[in-house]
Amino acid sequence: MILHSTDEVDRARKNVGRYEWARDLADRAIAASQDYVERSDEELWSLVTGQQVPRGIHVNPDLGCPTCRRRCL
Repeated sequence: MILHSTDEVDRARKNVGRYEWARDLADRAIAASQDYVERSDEELWSLVTGQQVPRGIHVNPDLGCPTCRRRCL
């Protein structure tokens, strides 16, 4: 899965070099990610919940839960 195209990544990198707002945004993102960067792969995998945890991917915020019909926030 690709979240950003090569052009988007290139543009972001150029913006960081050109604009203070982009540099500040990048610095904040890097600082916020440090806790995860410093973890091992095993630690990161341990953060992923198993398949036994119920998911809400089929919940429609406008129509509610398809199973119990309860309104969702």
